[in-house]
Amino acid sequence: MLKLIGVQSNNDYQPRAIVLKEKKLFPDIVAFPKNKDREIVMIEFQGYKEPMLRYNMASKISMFCTQEQYTGPILGAIVYTDSECMKASLPYSIQSHCGKSWIKGEFIEIDLSQFTEKDLIDIDEQLIVLAPFTLPKNYPKKKTIQKCRQWKKQIDRMYTDETVHQVTDLLSILILDRQKNIDRKEIQAMFDFDISQTKVGKELFEEGKIEGEKRGEKRGEKRGEKRGEKKAAKQLIAKQLSKKFDIKLRRIMPRLEPLRTKDMMELGENLLTMKSFDDAFQWIDNRKQMIKMAA
Repeated sequence: MLKLIGVQSNNDYQPRAIVLKEKKLFPDIVAFPKNKDREIVMIEFQGYKEPMLRYNMASKISMFCTQEQYTGPILGAIVYTDSECMKASLPYSIQSHCGKSWIKGEFIEIDLSQFTEKDLIDIDEQLIVLAPFTLPKNYPKKKTIQKCRQWKKQIDRMYTDETVHQVTDLLSILILDRQKNIDRKEIQAMFDFDISQTKVGKELFEEGKIEGEKRGEKRGEKRGEKRGEKKAAKQLIAKQLSKKFDIKLRRIMPRLEPLRTKDMMELGENLLTMKSFDDAFQWIDNRKQMIKMAA
């Protein structure tokens, strides 16, 4: 990721997880230089429309500096998965009417949809995991499947047995997020890898199956299983939201009620890039409107 934004690094940086305490803002990537003469790098990975994204990024950098009493150089970068996400982000500019007080800022910004697969590989072959974003949305399914099999072979070649499963897991999620015409079963067939057997996926689908078996009988078994999956998905997503944003479950559960199982699965994927409970609520409200319009 450092190479993607133009930072040349031969193990010169050490990634470190930090939490900005006051508002619990979580930068996606923070890289600290081993050489004190180099700058700290902070990267945001953005997969949905957020008008205040640049303001959020500036806040995280400022809060980090305050918390750490740091006044040295910082390189801020935003990596967008799509051009629409970049266009939706407002310029970071705060100015008084008299013009005597102002704050402005710019960041290195990358739009993955403007890259080709070759562009990513030329930077670093391990960036192949981001290749799904180089394809247009709703890319022809047959061609997508061919690409996915090709990416999986490259991942198997590059990564060790200890990490290849995790990277394949990430690639699967990114494909499902980018290409809505590909489903979980097709991913499993292509990769010989079942996303439902990951830590989160296994909990979701197994709970749904058990609940469905309890409700279902011979002819109603399929319907019962779907109901169970929806209930399990709702409970799991609610727990994730509660844990990430420190919100009580009773505030979350009613808001999830109209969502379908596939909506909650998609919410779970997008949750990785959401920075606040308001982001999640906005996503849920937008999805409710889509469901209402489609009805």
